[in-house]
Amino acid sequence: MVAIEMDVCDEAGTVLARGFLGALPSRAVLDAAAARFGLTAVVSDKAQQVFTELALFAPAPASNSAAASEEIGAGEESARFPMGGVAASHAARFLRLYIQDIELAMLGRSTGESVLPVELNEMLVMAASEVCSRANESTSGWITLFSAQLESPRVVLHASSAFSDVGLRLWTAGLVLFDLLFPLGSEQVQVPVLDQKWSDSEVTSLRDVVKGRTVLELGAGLGLTAVALHTAGAEGAILTDYTSEIVSNVCKNLRANACLFGDFKVSAELLDVVTADDTTLFGFASRAQVFLAADVTYDPALVGAMVTALEKLVELAPNEEGNVRGSSSGGSGGGKPLSRVAYLLATRRSDATWTLLQRALTRRTPIAWTDVTQPLLARSSNALQYLLPADAASISAVPDAVRVFRFHAPSVAL
Repeated sequence: MVAIEMDVCDEAGTVLARGFLGALPSRAVLDAAAARFGLTAVVSDKAQQVFTELALFAPAPASNSAAASEEIGAGEESARFPMGGVAASHAARFLRLYIQDIELAMLGRSTGESVLPVELNEMLVMAASEVCSRANESTSGWITLFSAQLESPRVVLHASSAFSDVGLRLWTAGLVLFDLLFPLGSEQVQVPVLDQKWSDSEVTSLRDVVKGRTVLELGAGLGLTAVALHTAGAEGAILTDYTSEIVSNVCKNLRANACLFGDFKVSAELLDVVTADDTTLFGFASRAQVFLAADVTYDPALVGAMVTALEKLVELAPNEEGNVRGSSSGGSGGGKPLSRVAYLLATRRSDATWTLLQRALTRRTPIAWTDVTQPLLARSSNALQYLLPADAASISAVPDAVRVFRFHAPSVAL
């Protein structure tokens, strides 16, 4: 066996812990770590020890532990597994796969080398046994998105690992939306040269669009967008979704991350655009200037309703008289009043649903739409890799399946 440095094994264990606590796809995390550090490092005694300590037994992060403990209901349960943490079903799958990889390596069946002199970490096995015994008890739990340092979480979210809990999970377009909004230092933002058909006067970054404005999100899900809106300088956020269960969970996540918001004005409210009439939509439209929706067109029955709702939100509310685009708002100049604008981020999952979306977009309405995927992603802050370094390789490919559509008055260019 080729000798490996202990710091490589340490880093491999840290990356596994980040992927585990971030509730990233288990197989993808393990494969990405093996590709980056080598399987020998990933299954090493040191990597197992580091992973077990950070992912399973480390106390909850200090900046969020008080709020999370209040939500969970008992202070001691803010610790990681086996006493609390991410959903047991997700944890059980991850641990089963990791232990399976270790056992295969011990037998020499997955390395192409001789049998590796590694042993299963006793604490890892004990934790896995307890977690797997609880796997069928609950599909919900807390996940943590990290900053550059494992000890410094950006946000903790109460989420579900069940695929059927659509509004209680993180989805692809929602992560891309966060990436477009979350501001990093200028030294970390790389802005490539845009295609010649776009110019800075036509499209600005989404961070500049929301700065100083109140933003309403349809299908807010876990409420993660509020964190990005706050850091991007938005005046406030109205997070909406279609069931009381989802809205209640958003409120739970807002309370758990209250330390991140300060005086930021944010609320979670019930809004079902399928049943909402124009009066209801007008009431919401009058309170915001920017409207966002990400991964809300996954169901054929929702496609038309979501597109119509975004068009009506832009159409029903008047422009912001007196709020002139200029350097203070991050715009392109020209002295034009800022118009209401909406952005839809859609993930292409099936040809049938995508065809319905294209038909809905091409209907004749007073509101124009533009595909602004290229210029907006060019101004992305790469926050996904900053927050989720455990799976950076696969995260970099996430935007490829997502398109960004902007809804606006025909004479307006934002």
